[in-house]
Amino acid sequence: MNKRAAQQSASTEQTEQETQPLDDSRYEDLPRSEYLQLPQEGQDRLNKLRQQRVREAPTLYEWDIRVATVYGLFWLTFLIPCGCLAFIGSYLLSGDTSLGMGLIIMALIMCLSARYLWFADKLYHYRLTTEGLVTTYHDAIPDAAYAVVRGLAWFGVVVCIVGVAFLGPAALIGAGGMALGAFFFTGFKNVETTYESPIKNGHRHLIKVTRNRPFIACQSDVRTMGLRASIRLHCPLDKMHTILSLLMTQLPDSEIRVFKNERVLDGVPFASFESGEPAQLADFAPDNNLPS
Repeated sequence: MNKRAAQQSASTEQTEQETQPLDDSRYEDLPRSEYLQLPQEGQDRLNKLRQQRVREAPTLYEWDIRVATVYGLFWLTFLIPCGCLAFIGSYLLSGDTSLGMGLIIMALIMCLSARYLWFADKLYHYRLTTEGLVTTYHDAIPDAAYAVVRGLAWFGVVVCIVGVAFLGPAALIGAGGMALGAFFFTGFKNVETTYESPIKNGHRHLIKVTRNRPFIACQSDVRTMGLRASIRLHCPLDKMHTILSLLMTQLPDSEIRVFKNERVLDGVPFASFESGEPAQLADFAPDNNLPS
C-alpha cells in the first residue's frame, strides 16, 4: 500500500508540474549554447511562451499597410521574358496571325498571373505591444480572383477526365499531368499568416530605418531565451515618428541608423552600431523630411 501510495503521489506531482505555467525568468538571459542543450520539448515550450508573452502584452499601437512585393529592378523579371514573347508574337502577326496573337495573349496572361497571383502585394496588420510585435499578413488578392482560379481548375479537371474517357488510357500521358496540376489549384485560397517577434525591454537596441520605402528593423545582441530580440516592420511615412517614439520609450539608450534601402540594411552585421548614418528621433517629426 505504501509503495502504491508513493507512486500515486509521484504521478500527481508530475502532472501538477506539467500543468503549471512555465517560469521563464531563469531562461531570460540564457546563453545560446545552453539553450541548444535543452530538450527539443523544452525549446518548443519556451518558444511558445515567448510568443504568448508578446501576443498577450498590452497594445501600444497598431496599423495596416499595403506593401508592394515587386519594385525597382525586380520588374525586369516580368518585363524581359514577357516582352520578348510579345515581340515575337508581334513579328509573327504579319505571317501567321493566329500564332502571333496567341503568343501575345500568352505573354499578357503570364505577366498578369505572375504579378498579381504569385508576386501579389501584401496586406500587413502590425500590433506593437510592450513585449514585441505581432505581425499578420496575407496576399492583396480579391476573393473573387481565387474563386475564378478555383473554377478554372475544376473546369480543367473535368476536361481532362472527359478526354481520358473518350480517348482511352493513352490520354493519361498528357491529360494526367494536366489534371493533377489543375486539381492542385482547386483549393486555391488566401492564407493569413501570423507570427510574434520579441523586443528586449530596458536594453539598448539598434533601430535601422530605410530612406525610400519606410521600413524599420529593431535589433539587439542581448539574448531572449537563447534567441536574439529582433522585429521588422513596414510603416507609413506619417506614422514613422509615432512608432519610433514608442520604440525609443520601451528601449532606452537605443540608437537610430539610416540606410539607403532594405538590401543595404540586411547586408550589414546584426545589430552593428558602427554601420549606417546616425539619426535622431526629431529628424522623423511630421514637419521634417526623412534624413537624406
